[in-house]
Amino acid sequence: MFIEEKLSISQRHNYLSLIEEGIFFRAYNQSAYILNQYYHQDLKVISNVVKKLNNQQIVFCAFPKTQIKQRLPHSVKTEWGYELKGNFELSNYQDWFENILN
Repeated sequence: MFIEEKLSISQRHNYLSLIEEGIFFRAYNQSAYILNQYYHQDLKVISNVVKKLNNQQIVFCAFPKTQIKQRLPHSVKTEWGYELKGNFELSNYQDWFENILN
């Protein structure tokens, strides 16, 4: 799956999306925010620059796939990973994102 698809899935309104990558589930941008702020997972959030997206900055965090039901017991399996539907308020997302980059 290309990074464009991962970012598109991760920014769906009212969803936490976890993308399966090897032995990990990764959450990008808005999903990383939801995972850390709403579910208090306290995961290390890493920033990266994606050259093929005109040097767009992104953030992500991850945890081992074996921990999915322990961390998010109500998550639902999808073709690309897991998701959780919810009413997530993202008004502080931009400030959180900028703080991660700095």
